Amino acid sequence: SWTKLHYSLGEYLTANDFKWKVNAPELKIVHKIYFEPNGKIKSYFFKVLSDEISEAQRKKYSQLVMEFAKDYRIDLNRNHQFAQCGKTKYINE
Repeated sequence: SWTKLHYSLGEYLTANDFKWKVNAPELKIVHKIYFEPNGKIKSYFFKVLSDEISEAQRKKYSQLVMEFAKDYRIDLNRNHQFAQCGKTKYINE
């Protein structure tokens, strides 16, 4: 479910014509996501670790993540809220 979430987010960014607008081959982001028991995203926190990303692109990424998170649900259910965190590398195309 965690891997699928990141693939789905990448597809969402691509579908919304998001580009990082830097020359780096990859970008690193730390994610911490809190989920409702049914797998719906409750809160999504992240930090872009690549210094060369402009403030405008960070803001655009943030807006797209917020839109994505409104309707996304992972394929994992619990009987309580839960969280997942980790670092992700995005390939910069």
